[in-house]
Amino acid sequence: MNKDLNQSIIIHNAQAKYYKYRTPYIPRLFADIEKKLQISNKSILLDLCCGTGEISKGFAEGSCNKIYSIDGSEEMLNLAYLSHKIKYICIDVNTKLFECPELVDFIFIGRAIHWLEPKMLQKLVKKNLKENGSIIILNAQWGTHEKWYLKYNAVLQKYTQQLKIVKKITSKVPDFTGKNTMEEIGFKEVDKISVQTKGKFNINWLINHTLSSNYAENLIALESNIFEFKNEMSKKLASFLREDNLQGRFSSWAIIYKKNKN
Repeated sequence: MNKDLNQSIIIHNAQAKYYKYRTPYIPRLFADIEKKLQISNKSILLDLCCGTGEISKGFAEGSCNKIYSIDGSEEMLNLAYLSHKIKYICIDVNTKLFECPELVDFIFIGRAIHWLEPKMLQKLVKKNLKENGSIIILNAQWGTHEKWYLKYNAVLQKYTQQLKIVKKITSKVPDFTGKNTMEEIGFKEVDKISVQTKGKFNINWLINHTLSSNYAENLIALESNIFEFKNEMSKKLASFLREDNLQGRFSSWAIIYKKNKN
């Protein structure tokens, strides 16, 4: 086991207060997944590395029976969305095997597959997922093709550096689709769902969004220079504002994996 592995929990504890500013999932994604997977009032879900419960919330508002939501960060769970359908458990699944009280129909992993150690994930799947169950990798992203993005990124680079913290912790290049990890544990892609939308947001949201997506030394650097960072960002992006807002494009996607029986 990588000796630096527990650093991931420390990193996410520090980020917890900013997670509500992450790129939001488009609600239609959850409805489309529910329809595709035929999730019903009998379906049991496992939300792995749930953070503050954004995936759990999306499905709790739908038809499922219950959701077991697991995360190693107490700070994240302290801020989690509450529902009678959701049971939160604080466990670092990279260091300890979790066993649900019952087998689950689906395992969901939102924006966290690159943090998971394949060997531990394989054990968890074997212990908790029904034989014909699916693993679904989800992500939400904002577009980088807007005219203001180059100015934004230039300011960001001034206050941060190119860290390889994820690679350091997991000993691999980040794989946000989950393809490599899923193949390693014997699963293959069977379907994909994607939705897109446009939205508006102000500079304050943008600053907090930036804090939510920067790790370790970068987060410390941004917090330490927050007033300078915000002021410079406001000046550089002022010409792009329309009624005090920036325009952006957002996408949310899910890749469905099933056990490879070949």
